[in-house]
Amino acid sequence: MTPTELGYCLNGYEMRRKMQDRAVWEYFGTYGLSAVRTAVEHCLAGTKAVSKYIEKPNLQDGTLQSRPLTEEEKMLEVDKFFAQEEARRINWRRTHKKKTEQQGGDAS
Repeated sequence: MTPTELGYCLNGYEMRRKMQDRAVWEYFGTYGLSAVRTAVEHCLAGTKAVSKYIEKPNLQDGTLQSRPLTEEEKMLEVDKFFAQEEARRINWRRTHKKKTEQQGGDAS
């Protein structure tokens, strides 16, 4: 096996580990949070608790999200994306402005 092929194997292994980590995180994030939230509310509120544990698995329908996004939710996602991109641009400009000033160049 050549070093290049070995590198591909290593990258594939790392990708598989990331997928497993994500799956475990999604599992705990969904089911674990629901269990903890339900248990805490039932301990604190007693008979007045209204929370329930998840009725059916999220992936039972083949998708994690069982309902389509509303227009408002779509707009919130778009706004969030653009805010993140603007923050990245500002950070990039700030970082590169410092570098050009240190080199004695124009910072336009």
